[in-house]
Amino acid sequence: MLNLNKFFQANIEHLNSFVISFGEEYGSLANYIEDYIASSLIDVKKDTFLADRYFSFDVVKEIFLSSSLFGDSNLVIVRFKTKPTIEQSKQLLELIKLVNSENRLLLQCDKLDKKDLASGWVGAFDDILILSGDSSESRVWINHMLKASGITIQESALELLLNLNQNNYTQLRQEVHKFTFLYPANYEINYEDALEQLTDNAQFNVFALSNAYLMGDVNRSLKIFSNVCIDSENVILLIWLISEDIRKLLQIKNAVKNGQNIDSAIASLRVWGDAVNALKFAHNRLSYNLLLSILDEIARVDLAIKGLLPDSCNPMLEKIVMKFCQKDA
Repeated sequence: MLNLNKFFQANIEHLNSFVISFGEEYGSLANYIEDYIASSLIDVKKDTFLADRYFSFDVVKEIFLSSSLFGDSNLVIVRFKTKPTIEQSKQLLELIKLVNSENRLLLQCDKLDKKDLASGWVGAFDDILILSGDSSESRVWINHMLKASGITIQESALELLLNLNQNNYTQLRQEVHKFTFLYPANYEINYEDALEQLTDNAQFNVFALSNAYLMGDVNRSLKIFSNVCIDSENVILLIWLISEDIRKLLQIKNAVKNGQNIDSAIASLRVWGDAVNALKFAHNRLSYNLLLSILDEIARVDLAIKGLLPDSCNPMLEKIVMKFCQKDA
């Protein structure tokens, strides 16, 4: 079983079968790894299948058997939204016997637990990559994407990128991709470069707004709010972000209530950097009932956006941001 760092160091041509296991929120990272594997293999024909519980691996078997007749080199990618069923697991154990340097198999699936890892079909694969979504994994990914263009990034710039992004892997990939167009090979991105590019991005400013209201900074929150909540796209992003922040805070409160240490409760949410202190501060400031009341108000904003309420969205959101800044715990 590999971590992401070891995976990028491995010689892909020596691996014939792979499993990438991940939560849905890490799909952008999983797709990048899939592209990386395909680009690392020379002269392969790629076939991709979306698999549900009724999917049969017989179609993959036919591709592998036909390659011996026509001399094709194949990479077959099977994407499960969940995990293989018991019957599909049996099919995989038979199919893996046909896997070789001419017939490679890549399987994407939902996060595997200990029971899954002990099953026979998992052990039959050459390597398993389980994505955790922590900050160290994101650092490896960012550096790998930049290295492909001959670019490096200073630690302070990397930290800024992570702090503003948190778990938005799709946005993270887009921003790194933008860096590769803005800067030439052999360039090192410094803090000033990152600050200039990232703070010009209104979506990242929405994430900065999250840190501001979690810290209870009403003046900074309202200033950022007036700058970013101009178009509907950022309003929708803010609604999602507030809902996510409330979900995390409720999880933290439930964990602490059940005797868990607050630091370990926050760590389990896969957040890092400034967001750790912001969530801890908000947990101490905001009561369970207030969070639930904000969640109800968010639902009303959503109805207003859909035209089911006559209210204007922005004043409602501004009121929610101010409410998030108050102290009532």
